[in-house]
Amino acid sequence: MEKGEFDIAKLIANFLYGKIDDKDTSRLQEWISMSESNREIFNRLSDESYKREKAGRLKTFDVEQAWRKIAHQRAELKQSTTKKSGKVVYIRLLRVAAAVILLLSGVYSIYNYTSKSELKSIEFKTEYEAQLKLSDGTLVDLTAVDGEIALGSGAAKVQNSKDLLIYDNQQESVTNILEYNEVTVSFGRGYKVVLSDGSVVHLNSLSKLSFPVNFSSGVREVSLDGEAYFEVAKDETRPFIVKTDMLDVTVLGTSFNMSSYKDDNNLVTTLVEGSVKISSSNFEEISLLPNEQLSFNKESKSVSKEIVDVSYYTAWKDGSFRFKDIKLEDLMKIVQRLYNVEVVFNGRDIKEYMIGCNISRYEKIDPVLRIIEANGKFKAKMEGRVITISKN
Repeated sequence: MEKGEFDIAKLIANFLYGKIDDKDTSRLQEWISMSESNREIFNRLSDESYKREKAGRLKTFDVEQAWRKIAHQRAELKQSTTKKSGKVVYIRLLRVAAAVILLLSGVYSIYNYTSKSELKSIEFKTEYEAQLKLSDGTLVDLTAVDGEIALGSGAAKVQNSKDLLIYDNQQESVTNILEYNEVTVSFGRGYKVVLSDGSVVHLNSLSKLSFPVNFSSGVREVSLDGEAYFEVAKDETRPFIVKTDMLDVTVLGTSFNMSSYKDDNNLVTTLVEGSVKISSSNFEEISLLPNEQLSFNKESKSVSKEIVDVSYYTAWKDGSFRFKDIKLEDLMKIVQRLYNVEVVFNGRDIKEYMIGCNISRYEKIDPVLRIIEANGKFKAKMEGRVITISKN
């Protein structure tokens, strides 16, 4: 068991037991937001049915036997292929779960579930949380820093204030070795980054942007995981390229929105002004004009292009989400990113229901649930951090 995993297990155990302070809550939230596998591990361990099962078995719980069983399962999994992400996640789940079991059984004796008393789930803050990773691996909590941030190289000045990070430097990199920084945004809100060339990037919840401190003389290239709205500074000599895991968008100077969440089936690029070229190993290069949108389905590898009202796809950067027609399943993915909750649908057809609504990203979650129930067809029930949607 690595020390880092044991520390995370202790945070999860404290969270489940209801003995966690604001500082550790922020640490746990940061860990969850770092990857989908971390979020999956946390969701499994904090699931209400999982907790009840462990509570009921605690009286006959044998810590040593449980540890031997987990160790045996780990050994078997290591001997088999771990290329599939599900198995990799499961290995990590076992290691973290082992520490959680030891902590809960040996120190806290699990929550004492009774018919009269259940612990209240601690709410994560919905205010924006963001982290900057420097080229040397140093992590900076952007929500705790106000003012200049030292990069170490001394080549660029970086100013941070509330939800705005500015790289105040117009110099080009004099070498081919670029220093990359990375901004990661957690649940709830977003962050705005002004790059060294003057381009502005609005990052949405659970998004990550990797970029050079100073761009090279030949090209401006950044990587995106999640959703962002780009206002690219014009530079005819240096194209601006946004790379995702399955496609690239190339521009000279323009404004566009790009959504590339790993848990979404579609990669969506929406052009507001200017022009963009979208390339991928899965299709020939496609150009977009203002008010056009390209969607790439990751499963079917199909591509579609249509004219849209771009205001529906960019409203989030100004504090709201507007939908004329959206699947309930897709709406609840956004809700999950805003409030760090898990959503369960009691029926496949419920996911396909189309809904229109306006949501403030700073709203509490209750009004959102009432919107879902407004048509009288569905009931949205929240227990702890789990929202269950079923038919009336």
